[in-house]
Amino acid sequence: MVQRQGAIPAAESAHLFDYIRVILKRLWLIVGIFVLVVGVVGVATYRATPMYRATAILDIRQPTVLPGGLDPTEFLRGYSNSQVYMNTQYALLRSRRIVETMVERRDLAGWDAFKGQSTRQIARSITGNIEVVPQRDTTLVAVTVVDPRKHIVHRIVNALVETFIEEQAKAQQTSMQDTIDRLETKWLEYAGKAELGNNQINRLFEENNTDRETFMEKLEFARQRIQQKQSMIDGEVLDLARKRPFYDQIAAAMAEDDPQGEALKKLYQNPLVARDSSVMVIADSIRQLDRNIKVLVGEGGLGPKEPSVLALQRQRADQLARLQHQQREVLLAYYRNYELTQDTKIILERQLEEDEREFKSLSRIKLKFDESMVRIERDKAESDRYNQLYEKLFSRSSDNLTPVKIEEQAEQPFAPFRPDKQMNMILGAIFGLLAGIGMAFFLEYMDDTIKTKEELQRITDAPLLGVIPNISAKRGDVAKKDLFAYNQPKSTISEAFRGVRTAISYSSEGKEARTFIVTSSGPKEGKTTIGINISTVMAYSGARTLLIDADLRKPRVHKSFELNNSRGLTNLIIGDASAEDLIQSTGLERLDVLSSGPIPPNPSELLGGTRMIEILEELQEKYDRILIDTPPIGAVTDAAVVGRIVDFVLLVVHAGKTRKKLIERGLEQLSQINVPVNGIILNNLRIGQKRYYPGYYHYYYSYSSYYGTDSPQKSRARDKTRA
Repeated sequence: MVQRQGAIPAAESAHLFDYIRVILKRLWLIVGIFVLVVGVVGVATYRATPMYRATAILDIRQPTVLPGGLDPTEFLRGYSNSQVYMNTQYALLRSRRIVETMVERRDLAGWDAFKGQSTRQIARSITGNIEVVPQRDTTLVAVTVVDPRKHIVHRIVNALVETFIEEQAKAQQTSMQDTIDRLETKWLEYAGKAELGNNQINRLFEENNTDRETFMEKLEFARQRIQQKQSMIDGEVLDLARKRPFYDQIAAAMAEDDPQGEALKKLYQNPLVARDSSVMVIADSIRQLDRNIKVLVGEGGLGPKEPSVLALQRQRADQLARLQHQQREVLLAYYRNYELTQDTKIILERQLEEDEREFKSLSRIKLKFDESMVRIERDKAESDRYNQLYEKLFSRSSDNLTPVKIEEQAEQPFAPFRPDKQMNMILGAIFGLLAGIGMAFFLEYMDDTIKTKEELQRITDAPLLGVIPNISAKRGDVAKKDLFAYNQPKSTISEAFRGVRTAISYSSEGKEARTFIVTSSGPKEGKTTIGINISTVMAYSGARTLLIDADLRKPRVHKSFELNNSRGLTNLIIGDASAEDLIQSTGLERLDVLSSGPIPPNPSELLGGTRMIEILEELQEKYDRILIDTPPIGAVTDAAVVGRIVDFVLLVVHAGKTRKKLIERGLEQLSQINVPVNGIILNNLRIGQKRYYPGYYHYYYSYSSYYGTDSPQKSRARDKTRA
C-alpha cells in the first residue's frame, strides 16, 4: 500500500456525524426492518391463542426424617443442604410421574375437556405447562398451571397439589419403614462382626498356648531380655575395640620365629605390662637389690668378688628371671582374655538372635491381636450407633412425616395473562429498531468502498485535487453528465471542476504540465465524464485544449459530443491520416476532440509504441493542454503505458463504489513501472441531497451554491426538467 508520510492514521475516533450519516444513508433499510419486525410481532400476537393460569400456594418444609445412605448420620439429618431438598420437591411437582398419577387418581380422562384422550396424552399436555416458583426467603412455593381452557385450569392445579401431598406422605412412610429395617440390619450386622472378632482372638491365644494376661507379660519379658543382651554385646564390642591394638601386637610377636622371645620382650615396656601389680613388686625388689649392691661396693669398699656382693647379684639375677617370666605371663593372660571376650560376644549374639526370633513371633501375634481389637472396637461403635438410631427412629415412626400443606387453593382466572399485547408491541418496536440500526452499521462495516476524503488519504499519498458532487441524470443520459460544465457553466458542480483545474495548475512542480491522462481503478467510475468536463473548463480558461479518447476498447467521447468515430487516434498512430484531418471541433471555442477511431486488436501495443510519443510532441505545438482518456488501470495496461509519456496522471475515484483494495492494487501496478499518480479526484459524492457526508463537504456545497448563479434546489429542478 502506498501511504504518505504523516498521513491520517487508520484508526480515528468516530464523530457523531459519522453515526448520523450511517443512519441516514440506510434509513429505508432501518425503517423496513422496523416495520417488518413490528408487523410480524403484531400478527403473531393477535393470532396467538389466549392462555389462562391458576396458582396454588404450598408450604413445603423439610421433614425430620428422610431416606439416607449407609452412613448412619444420614438417616436422621436427611439432606445436608435444605435447598437441595427444596429443589428436589420442585422437580417432583413438575414430573410426569406425579402428573400421570393425578390423571389416574382424579379421573381427568372423564372430564369433558379430556374426552377421548389417554392418560399419557393428558399428562403430556399438562406437564409442559406447569410452573413452580419459590417465594423469596420463605418456605412457600407457587404452583401454576397454564392452559387455554379457562374453566378447568384451577381444577387441574388443585388436583396436582393434592396428589403431590398424598404421594409425598406415601413416599415418606415407605422411606421411614425402609430406614428402620436397614438400621436394624446394620445394627445386627456390626454386632455379629464384633462377636466374631472376639472369637478369633480367643482362638489365636489358644493356638499359642497362652492367654491375654500371660501373653503381655511374656512379650514384655522378651523385650527386656533383648535390651539386656544388646547392652552386654555393646559392652563387649567396646572392650574388644579398646584391647585390639595391643592384642594385635602380641599376636604378631608370638607369630615370629623367635626362640629367645626377643619380640615379646619389646612389649614389656607397655604400660599394660609395666603397671601389673606382680610385675611392679618384682621390679621394686630388683631396684632394692641394686641399691644394696651399690652400698656394699661404693660405700663399703667391697669388691665384686666378695661373697656378700655375689650373693646379692645371684638374688638380683633370680628376681630378673622372675620378672621376665611374670611379664610374659601378663602378655599371655592379656592375649587369652581378649580371645575369651570374643567368645563371650559370639555367645551373646547367638542368644540375642534366639530372643529376637521369639520376640518377632510374639509381635506377629500382638499385631494380629491389635488389628482384631481395632475392628472389634469399630464394629462395637457402629453397632451402638445403629442401635441408638434404630430406637430413636422407631419411637418417632408415628410422627407426621410430610410437613406439606396447602396455604391457598387455586381459583378460576378472569382474564388471560398471555399474550401481553402491549408489551409484545413495545418489545417488537424496540427490537425492530435495534435490529435495523444494527444491520445498517453491519453493512457499513462490510462496505470497504471509498466514501470520504479522509478514507482516501489513508491509503495513498497522492494529493486530492477536488471533490465532484453527484450529477443527477437519467439512466443512459450520458451526454448530460459529460457536458455538464458546457451546459451549466455557472452551476456549483461546474465550479467544482474549475477547482480541480486550479488544483492541477498549482500542483505542477517545476515544468508546467501540458499532457494529462485521466484513468480510474475500475470501470464505470466516471473517468470519461471527469475528462470531458475538465477539458471544458480548461478551454473556458483560455487554454487551447485537445481531448484524446485513448480508450481503444470502449470509447465514449465521440458519443457525448455526437461526433463521427469512423476515423481517429488509431488511424493517426498507424499513419493512415494526419492530425489535422482527424481532430474534430466540439463547437466550444478552444476545445477539440481526437476520437478513438476503429477499435484495434492490440490497443496496448499501439499506445505503448514510439509513435504515440511523436504524436504528443506534434500536438503540443498546437495545443496548450492535452487530456487523454484511458481505460481503467485495474482492467488493462493501456493507462500504464500512456502514463509513462505524459506530464500528469489523474486518478478518478467513484465515492461509494470504488473499493480500497482496487485502488491499492492499481497504485501498486503504476508504482512498479515508475508511473506516479499526480492527483486524485473524488467523483460522484452525494452532497446535500441525503446529507450523508456532513461537515466539510456540506459547507463546501452550501458556499458553492451561494456564490454560484443557481441554488441547489433550482439546479436540481432544472436538471430534472432537462432530463
